Amino acid sequence: MGRSRGFTLAEAMISMLVISALGLGIAKYMKKSNSTLRSSDMTEELRSVSEQVQSLIATDLSQVAFVNPLCVGNSPTGVTPTINCSSVKIRGGITILPGTDKTDVHAMTSFGLPANYTSSAASLTKSTDSFRLVVYDQIDNFSCRLGTADPSLVAEQFSVDSACTPNLAVGKLYVVVQSFGTAGTVAYANLVQVTAINTGTHLISISTGSSNRYNQTGGIGISGFTQRAMIFPVKMVEWSIASDGVYRREISPSSSDLVGLGTWRQISPRVESMQAKPVTITSTVATEHNRTLSGLDAADENMDGIEDLRGLQVDLILKSARVDTSGKTYTNSHNSSATADTYPRQQTKFFTAMKNFLQY
Repeated sequence: MGRSRGFTLAEAMISMLVISALGLGIAKYMKKSNSTLRSSDMTEELRSVSEQVQSLIATDLSQVAFVNPLCVGNSPTGVTPTINCSSVKIRGGITILPGTDKTDVHAMTSFGLPANYTSSAASLTKSTDSFRLVVYDQIDNFSCRLGTADPSLVAEQFSVDSACTPNLAVGKLYVVVQSFGTAGTVAYANLVQVTAINTGTHLISISTGSSNRYNQTGGIGISGFTQRAMIFPVKMVEWSIASDGVYRREISPSSSDLVGLGTWRQISPRVESMQAKPVTITSTVATEHNRTLSGLDAADENMDGIEDLRGLQVDLILKSARVDTSGKTYTNSHNSSATADTYPRQQTKFFTAMKNFLQY
């Protein structure tokens, strides 16, 4: 009966080397595989955040009201407003706030145009932007026509149809809209805040008072609106950035709070930076401006003011919450002076156009 032959010392050592090599190979593979999985997880994390934030911003932008104020220098043939556009407090449905963050926006005491909105992007001292929108109020959704008389030229008030009065509320914001031109092809819209309602005479007051942030001095009659104008409810929304993410707040005044600043809500802590690039469209070309409107053309009525914005290109930098253990470093492309670190970044750009150009 034969005996089983065991390993020689040399064979045992070779076997151990082979096993060690296999073990080392498996360990390297598992490390690489785990690193790939972590990278994939971080990419998926940022992609998910990007989709969420993009969806919310795009929804707001798609609801922007077309605010095209009727004022001197911005009026159709045959209409002669006597109020200067600089006296209209809300000049457009989209107001860009270049070079700002949440702290700056929170400190603002006016909803007028920022002083730097036509400056060069190179002059901005911060690499982040904010923006303010006038959007249709879907909760108070209705439309109604002014009354049987044109708005007053001497008082800050106008009348409405009796069926319209119950829909209006003191403190709330509305856009007064009227189309002019052949077949009503050119629409104009001014924002107003109702400050008093006479249910008997159906007179609506839009007084400026001493500190009203919304109403233009003198009322809407001096803008050139007539009894053909219509009213739609709106509110305002602001988007801005802070050190701990991107924020949104609604501005919806009421009779008890005529300013109506809502609470800032954190949308995502993963958004590190945001820039907003306004887009204007002429009869021949669409122009994406670099964060400001320094390229306005006074000779082109389709690109001579904030009211001519037709959408925004929003540029986000998202930062992962987890370190890349491979040692690779990343930077924020919005901020060239920022120090590189090992937190992965993802840049997301998307354009949303205005859709609401009321004409009738």
